[in-house]
Amino acid sequence: EKVPIERSGNAVLDMSQFRMLFNTCKVPGITRDSLCNYFKTGCTTEVQDHRDSDDGLMAGLHDLSFSNGLCKEKITRLGLAGDPTVRWGDKSYNSIFFSNGTSSAFCDHSPFDAMALITMLSSAEQKIIENEGKWKGSDKVRDIPCPEELVFTVDQKIIREIERTKEMYYEKVSDLQLACYAFTSFGKALIKKRKLHPDTFVQLALQLAYYKCHGRPGCCYETAMTRRFYHGRTETIRPCTMEAVEWCKSMLDHSATNYERLQLMNAAFAKHNRMRKDCENGRGFDRHLLGLLLIAQEQGLPVPELFEDPAFTASGGGGNFVLSTSLTGYTRFSGCAVPMVHHGYGFFYAIRDDRDVPTAFIIHEHYNVKYFESR
Repeated sequence: EKVPIERSGNAVLDMSQFRMLFNTCKVPGITRDSLCNYFKTGCTTEVQDHRDSDDGLMAGLHDLSFSNGLCKEKITRLGLAGDPTVRWGDKSYNSIFFSNGTSSAFCDHSPFDAMALITMLSSAEQKIIENEGKWKGSDKVRDIPCPEELVFTVDQKIIREIERTKEMYYEKVSDLQLACYAFTSFGKALIKKRKLHPDTFVQLALQLAYYKCHGRPGCCYETAMTRRFYHGRTETIRPCTMEAVEWCKSMLDHSATNYERLQLMNAAFAKHNRMRKDCENGRGFDRHLLGLLLIAQEQGLPVPELFEDPAFTASGGGGNFVLSTSLTGYTRFSGCAVPMVHHGYGFFYAIRDDRDVPTAFIIHEHYNVKYFESR
């Protein structure tokens, strides 16, 4: 039950999210929901005897070690947008296993961020590799309580609401396009050999792909980790910088020389790397702005003009980023979530060490995901 303390460089990271992986559920409220955690140590057979159901913020995580592309797409789709009646939206973590031996997870994002789960999955995978896939523990069957059926008392009003919610769910996921693509020409090792940051490399490639597809920059959200701080969660990196835009323009300008493109690329890399460092060290601004907005709303104050400015919305503010992205680490696990806006993309990627860059694209019907993938 002890998890090694994680570090980023010399910085010790907050580990509180790991307490929320299991035995956690979301309890619905009138003005806001609350998280209820039954953290236990020493005994894993005791469970709470009741649980309320609620809509959760959903994310799918899956093992990208299998090779068949169609298989990956199907499992990713089932993990994210599969049958809602066989998983609990209020629970922090749902395991999903498929007949071909692969697995997925369906999670509520509120209790923890994706990297907490990926750390756990990667640790379990490492133990499996160390034991050559063989169980080397005790073979004794413990005397544990039998499963107890949860019997819910429902009336016709609740039954009708369940059916309405199911219809709404299937309508919302019906127009999602999805593609899982493994870039196998090179991976993290070659990028680092060129003294470039692998995550920045992918983010600039994504900006270029969007520019090629749409002829304009795409306001982009990327997750930065703030676990250097007590109970730290995330901050927003905004990869669509002026430096990135200038580099994208040069890549499509046939009169630009490779030297000019290289100089602009280096400037874009430097800007993104500075932003990541600032965000990870508490010098971002999106969470600060969100806090000010929530304070105004909770206290009945006028909403500051900034939040109603069209430029704020066009930049992605207020949950309007057309590119919603996140690096899910350097393991064989990745994940996904739906785009922020109906005309947007979700792009979630794990960068492998020396052979490929597995990615997951999710996009609504307005655009062609295969065309974006080819860029």
